[in-house]
Amino acid sequence: RLSGVVESDEPTIYHTNHRWNEWVFEEKMRLPSLDGGDRQFPWQIYKTYYFVPQKSAEELLRLVVEEPFLQDYIFQTAGRNEHPTHCRVSGPCILDRLLVYHADKAGVDSSDLKKIIEMEKHLKNYVYATDLGYYYHPNSFLAGFAKNLFISLSRPQIEMAIDADSSINEAAVNTFLNPPAGVLQGSIQTSLAGGVNFSSDLSHLIYGIKPRSLEEIAVSEEVAKKLSSPTEIIGKTLQIAVNYHDIGYDNGKIEKEYSIVEAVVVGVSKGAHLTLHHEPFWTIGFFHLKAGISSFSLVPRHLIFDIDDSRLSDSLIASLEKEFSAYHFANPIANLKKGIDETISFLRIALIAFSSLAILVSLFLFFLIMYVTIEENRKDIALMHCLGIPRKQIRKSFIICGLSISSSAFIISSAEIIIADYIVTYVISGYVGTNIDYRFNIWPLLASVITAFFIAFMSSYLAFEKFCANKNRRYKEWEIFQQRYRKAK
Repeated sequence: RLSGVVESDEPTIYHTNHRWNEWVFEEKMRLPSLDGGDRQFPWQIYKTYYFVPQKSAEELLRLVVEEPFLQDYIFQTAGRNEHPTHCRVSGPCILDRLLVYHADKAGVDSSDLKKIIEMEKHLKNYVYATDLGYYYHPNSFLAGFAKNLFISLSRPQIEMAIDADSSINEAAVNTFLNPPAGVLQGSIQTSLAGGVNFSSDLSHLIYGIKPRSLEEIAVSEEVAKKLSSPTEIIGKTLQIAVNYHDIGYDNGKIEKEYSIVEAVVVGVSKGAHLTLHHEPFWTIGFFHLKAGISSFSLVPRHLIFDIDDSRLSDSLIASLEKEFSAYHFANPIANLKKGIDETISFLRIALIAFSSLAILVSLFLFFLIMYVTIEENRKDIALMHCLGIPRKQIRKSFIICGLSISSSAFIISSAEIIIADYIVTYVISGYVGTNIDYRFNIWPLLASVITAFFIAFMSSYLAFEKFCANKNRRYKEWEIFQQRYRKAK
């Protein structure tokens, strides 16, 4: 008996008893049901229970991630694998149905996360690291999106990037893709080469507001400059393409399926890197509810923390491991930094030795140059003596000449260094995929100026004194020769 009509876009039968369909199919129609496994007969039906959230799946999933008593459960939105008849032929299938699984997850407990944040005030931000969301490689400094992610303000341009990466050979899985103009790429492979990354730090916004839902996003200042401008990008729709599924074929081909999600840019954060900014929940909620990646692949395996002062990392790790012995805390950059410091210490000793040798060689060569210059101008020196010019003034003129030569050499070498630095920083880096910011340091420049002045002054001074000493010696030898000649005569 029909008791009412509910407005809906889909053909649906409504009933107040959530077990009504079970009663109809199993008791009235006598159809056998299965909770899992393979069907033995075509008339057997699968039986699954699901929730329909009252408000939004985002709020419910946020509660699941943050509440400790739900840590043993996985909430999965129904898709093509669970309810294939409700999905479109192509594209990701994200239904407004939540399936609940009880699973023994090897993940981070949210209750421990709250205790860690309350215990250590030096921890600023954190990011959930998962298998197919934002990935972190254990015992290394590699962190980035597990699969390719493209962002752009142009739908046609991002579709061109997807077409270029949708069908590849198995051997070319980890190769770099050169995206079209106006498209930025991010992945674990490009994380150290200037690719798009993620951060939960929202404390340095320079324009706009903080994102409040998965339909909103904040970007770094560098992303805004690449795609538009920091002031004009606010309010624009950012196209985000996520590789949510791969299909492998026997001929070695891999077909990548992408989902394109739209998010409104509501904020711009200060930063010189390509970074997306949102709350920590974004690395789970966005990839599941928007991109269509399974919740089983988005279980938080690791947590990435930011600290106020890197020098406090050792003390923080010691206190956290003492309090939370079930977890392993590490600073992956510490071991790398230790190895780099040891290597740099040896390089520093070698550079000091070579620099000292270079200074001595430069001093010797400049001394020879100035001595030859003074010898070639000995007639001019004699003329200056005849004109009554003091020896101190003559020596001063040659010191000024040496300083002029040294200054010219310093200016030419500085210009060569600037040109070489430009080529390495901006030209070669574009081919090898590095992203190094040029920073001017005045101290090496001052040290070079002082060294050049010292070499020029000492070389000129010593060369002139050597010339005068040789001149006096030759004069005395001439006087001795004349005396012996007179006695012999």
